[in-house]
Amino acid sequence: AVAAALRARGVDAARWREVGVTLVPRPNRVDAAVEWEDPAVALPGGARARVVADVVGAELVDLRRDVRLPEAVERANRERASRRLVAGSVGGLAAVGLGFLLAVRALRRAPHEDVPAGRMRLGRRGALLVGAAGALLSIATAANGVDAVLTNWPTEQPWGVYLASAALTTVLAGAMFGGVLAGGWSLLDALRRRAALPWAPPGGPAEALVAGLGLAGAPVLAGLLAERFGPEVWPAVPATVLGERIAWLAQALDPARALLVQPLGLIAVLAILLGARTTRGRLAVLALIALGLTPVALGDRSVLPILAASVGGVAVAAALVQAFGRGSVATWGMAGLVGAALSALRELRTAGSTDDRVAAGVSLLLCGVLLALAWRLIQRTTSGAEFSEFRDSFGMDPALTRADSHQ
Repeated sequence: AVAAALRARGVDAARWREVGVTLVPRPNRVDAAVEWEDPAVALPGGARARVVADVVGAELVDLRRDVRLPEAVERANRERASRRLVAGSVGGLAAVGLGFLLAVRALRRAPHEDVPAGRMRLGRRGALLVGAAGALLSIATAANGVDAVLTNWPTEQPWGVYLASAALTTVLAGAMFGGVLAGGWSLLDALRRRAALPWAPPGGPAEALVAGLGLAGAPVLAGLLAERFGPEVWPAVPATVLGERIAWLAQALDPARALLVQPLGLIAVLAILLGARTTRGRLAVLALIALGLTPVALGDRSVLPILAASVGGVAVAAALVQAFGRGSVATWGMAGLVGAALSALRELRTAGSTDDRVAAGVSLLLCGVLLALAWRLIQRTTSGAEFSEFRDSFGMDPALTRADSHQ
């Protein structure tokens, strides 16, 4: 059947040497991938030209060229990839372990309960609300991408069993994401109280927005410059929302997710500031983080440029935090919304379809709505107007005094 389909396309497979057939059983047919070697094509270094035909039932659906490298080269590539994976895992585990030790040391410090900002607690209710919001976001995102889940159904598994396992996986993933968010915000609140860091900056929403622009805008600008002046690489596959159940809502949850996740970056900042109590110690921690990140980005490139880029990236991040990220927790929430808005603007400019443009526009609109709500909430918090309502809605310590609202 394959030979007949090739002849119908004007291709003579008689000059090729068949080297393999992969059969994929389906409920009502058998698919196959037939591979030949083309001796007429000479390649250097012992590589061999291959031709692969994809057959669905009795119909040829694709014919493509491929190159098979010598076994020694493939083995060397696998060994090199394995070494990179081990080095990256060791570096990542070392960074996580260092962060854990710094956080434990930071938590041993007594909270600044004598400072109004230190007495404002998130509370159990606030952490549960954050976790529930994160779980709903995760489940809603998975529900909108259900078409991809249905497409990946392995036909050897009963349909009902597959649907039940997919639904259970979605719920468990949402619960885990919500639990991580709840725990992260509780840890953030504990570290924030030890540093006497306010939820909102004393300067009001304008200060938070300007600092958020600094935190989020600089990385976006660096990414644009890297794309413009960096070395040429293979172009990335363009992203699209056409595979989502409701395409124009595909990016609607991005602003809310950024608002919940972005402030958790402050945990690392506070752990370093409180756990490493001298300037020399903090510089040593940043250097170790840069060394730990180097194997992750190494790939097939040389060590020195990647090490320099890692050190430079950590230094720039530290400078941004020093300049914009130490004023309040709200600054990081604003940074998340600003970053989501800038991403939506970029996707709006590069969208390849109407649905992509509409989805980016919806995301940008919701970023504006959440920024306006955050502005109003910070304004009310810093001015003290109706502060008790704000405090109760987030489950904060009901023993707050009126003076607390000034922070």
